[in-house]
Amino acid sequence: MSQYEFDELLQKYLAGACTPAEEKLILDWYSEIDSEGAAPLNKAEKRAIQQRIWQRLAAKTSHFPASRQPVRYAWAAVVAAGLVGIGLFIYWSGRPVAAETAMAESGSVANTIVTVNRISRSQAIRLDDGTVVVLKPEARLTYPAHFGRTRRAVTLSGEAFFRVRRNPVSPFMVQTGDLITEVLGTTFTIKSSADTRNVEVAVLTGRVSVYPVADQAQRGRHEVVLKPNERVTYRSDSHQLVPTLVDQPVLVGPVRELPDLTFDKAPLPAVMDRLQALYGIDIVLENDALSTCSINADLNDLSLYNQLDLVCRSVDASYEVRGTSIFIRGNGCP
Repeated sequence: MSQYEFDELLQKYLAGACTPAEEKLILDWYSEIDSEGAAPLNKAEKRAIQQRIWQRLAAKTSHFPASRQPVRYAWAAVVAAGLVGIGLFIYWSGRPVAAETAMAESGSVANTIVTVNRISRSQAIRLDDGTVVVLKPEARLTYPAHFGRTRRAVTLSGEAFFRVRRNPVSPFMVQTGDLITEVLGTTFTIKSSADTRNVEVAVLTGRVSVYPVADQAQRGRHEVVLKPNERVTYRSDSHQLVPTLVDQPVLVGPVRELPDLTFDKAPLPAVMDRLQALYGIDIVLENDALSTCSINADLNDLSLYNQLDLVCRSVDASYEVRGTSIFIRGNGCP
């Protein structure tokens, strides 16, 4: 089956139109992919990526009849797990990928390799230290054939996802235009405009330090440290780093299974504390009077922002994202 045919079959299933035989074909496909083994991910990475895919699939399949709901959630879990193994990492599952064969354009000068993704889909390369970089179409990565002992530095133009191999004595640095992103070991995405004047860094797991190239000697002046579910946009014309939250926050922390988010007459502060702990995001009640409100709601299978919409509507409140925090405002409950 070609990739196009499989994509069509997947869309057919999500629309609830698959026959039992077609459903079995997809599940058999997943089992085969899963048995091949994927590149090693830690639990936090698997959980964060899987929950992001889960949320997207849950939104797409919300129109299924009630009788199909158990199948929908079981399938969402299977597809999420499968896409973790194949969607981002299919190109290096269990085996190294050479940049020269994975990319349409690749060349090297002395110890420096320049790789450009000239094809229409994302492509992955494995660096000397075991770090994996997934380049989006037209992205360009410049990196040494072999890293030094105390510093790992690459240059990016375009958009790429990084899974950096941890090394406490050798920080990993990505220069994108006038911005440097520095980590010890984590997963994150960097996206830059065509002229690299605007650069965006979003963190999936771990912590990332971001600062302008001009401040490298005194990085503390404008440095921003990001944690999961946070991102920063750098505007080179104003030399500003603007931190905020990612578009779709995912669960963080040691969660072995999706939590039960059913609340029955739960105090609003307790609900917000629960969401804050699950997503690692500060949620602030602006008015102490909101502490008297109680919540009856089922927040399962919803994105964070949809959860907040539902909670706020139930207590006649609203929320606003300011920087990397969320503020709840309202007059309180009688």
